[in-house]
Amino acid sequence: MGRPKGEVMRHVTPRPLTPRQLEVLRLVVGKTNTEIGAELGVIVQVVSKHIDAIYGRLRLGDDVTRAGLAELAVQQGLVKE
Repeated sequence: MGRPKGEVMRHVTPRPLTPRQLEVLRLVVGKTNTEIGAELGVIVQVVSKHIDAIYGRLRLGDDVTRAGLAELAVQQGLVKE
């Protein structure tokens, strides 16, 4: 059973993102983790941890792609196109 692939769990309220998570989320659109790390002055592993935390706070499953995350962020007004 389960939910359709890529669907956000609607019954759980997402937690707000931290300012740093929002900054990373804005950069996810069109950049690799390496590029994000270089721009923020952190190592790739830190960027990966931020992205994992973003998925957790937004209550997204592992099946949501990076493109899906970016699309959701724009739809929810978390970032501008």
